[in-house]
Amino acid sequence: MQAQAIVLFFYAILLLFGGLIGYLAAGSFISLIMGIVCALLIAGAGLALWKGIAWGFMGGLALSILLALFFGYRFFLTYKMMPAGIMASFSIAVILALLYLKKSFQS
Repeated sequence: MQAQAIVLFFYAILLLFGGLIGYLAAGSFISLIMGIVCALLIAGAGLALWKGIAWGFMGGLALSILLALFFGYRFFLTYKMMPAGIMASFSIAVILALLYLKKSFQS
């Protein structure tokens, strides 16, 4: 569970920096707010997972899936890798890492 929590902590940092970059580059205040909110939710799920609370995995996975869908949708609207394509890719990587680590530790 610690490895999954670390993945979520790194993802939270990426979301926070992504929101900050969106605000600084494009002046998008909503990017900043959503980056902070999503980073806090992911970090909370990571903390729960670190402490061995089972909902941390499901919460982190569910939010990662929602973010992958959101950024994937935005990518297919604009076909711009920055920021939608990059964030969709990171979200998918987090989903795969969480599922792989869960399967690895169950064996």
